[in-house]
Amino acid sequence: MRTPITWFVKNPVASNLLMWIFLVGGFIAYLNLNQEEFPDIDFGVIQVSVPYLGATPEESETGVCLRLEEALEGIENIDTLTSTAREGGCDSTVQLANGADLNRVLNDVKGNVDGITTFPTETEKPIYRAFSSTGNVMTLALSSDTNDLSLKTVAEDIRDDLLDLDEVSQVNIEYIRPL
Repeated sequence: MRTPITWFVKNPVASNLLMWIFLVGGFIAYLNLNQEEFPDIDFGVIQVSVPYLGATPEESETGVCLRLEEALEGIENIDTLTSTAREGGCDSTVQLANGADLNRVLNDVKGNVDGITTFPTETEKPIYRAFSSTGNVMTLALSSDTNDLSLKTVAEDIRDDLLDLDEVSQVNIEYIRPL
């Protein structure tokens, strides 16, 4: 009975050819391998925070949390929904099902929450956060005695200058007061 090993021992040209195929294939695979030092990983978690100024936890629960939960219940690909009523607002955390598209679900969440018209008048605009592994490398804070519009313009100019650098892939401007 002839085994494949016996055949390759008796046919050294075939064994050398197979070895070269594996070496070339491995080298090509190595060249096409994507490597990132800090890959962007979506954790599949979205947080919605609704500030409710001056509210007790009980008022936050009845005025905001219950309405948030009702709005988020019908969205597909949500695995778990957890809401926390606190003094001054409500935080709802949405855990997505495996394989769910984070951006699609985030858009659905924004659409449903922005469509709620029964929030108390003391609530502020909802704040949405999608969690990923992308972390800040640098944080820059600007302050000035000038008006907010001038400060916003300077921040946008700095952002544009940083994005012109090849080494910078993303710049976010946060905590801008509405003008």
